[in-house]
Amino acid sequence: MPDITKRHAHMVDDPLRTNPLLKSIRKMVHKGDVVADIGAGLGILSIEAARAGAKKIYAIECDPEAARELRSRLARASLGEKIEVIEAISFEVELPQKADVVLCETVGSFAFDENILAILLDAEKNLLQKGGKILPQRLELWGALAENLEGPDEESFILEITPDLLVSAPVLIASVDFQETFCDFIHEISSFSCTKDAEVGTIALWPKVLWCDGEATDASPEKPATHWKQGMLRLEKKRMTAGEAAKVEIFIGPHPDDPLAMTERLWRWR
Repeated sequence: MPDITKRHAHMVDDPLRTNPLLKSIRKMVHKGDVVADIGAGLGILSIEAARAGAKKIYAIECDPEAARELRSRLARASLGEKIEVIEAISFEVELPQKADVVLCETVGSFAFDENILAILLDAEKNLLQKGGKILPQRLELWGALAENLEGPDEESFILEITPDLLVSAPVLIASVDFQETFCDFIHEISSFSCTKDAEVGTIALWPKVLWCDGEATDASPEKPATHWKQGMLRLEKKRMTAGEAAKVEIFIGPHPDDPLAMTERLWRWR
């Protein structure tokens, strides 16, 4: 098995992510559609779009190893004419025809941390025809205060946690509907109410993705575990009591050093 296949296996093999995603493609892509698949990886979404009847799929992938493996798979499946691999970042792509549907699964454990907002904002302007559809339809960032957890010695990290480690009820921090107007960053101040006495040292974040009507993936620690687990941000330790409220400010957006490829995360107590 090629290394690139192993690296993608944790996503592809996650039924809570992959099954509703493939069902959504079958609902959204119609016979004769032109599709742009941004961050195509090994092509699972592009191939499903072809099965759904798309006449042309542009599989956009900037990783040379993934693009090479994808071309090999398409050749074996005799899909090389219908699915065209474009080895580039989507910001640099100019399609010969605009897409009816844009697919983009660059969702991270912190929801918006893989530059999906900037990617889709650019795609809406340059790759998608007017009135076209974007998958996912909506992306939400949820969060809750958590106990001072032992773990990696980083300011932010990925961890699968259990609901008993949360010390506040989950709060919807940000929601972006990709069928409406949106911008390329999230900047929110959210209020949390402590549910028990605890030393709070982290905030847990996770995505909830509405792929299309009736098809969703929720990475909450209160739901079955997904490959995203939860994104953890360390906060200055604070002793809190049950019923006490606190606010956290969070910014997620393009990194000023490399806004096309990197994401910046900033957070603090307010």
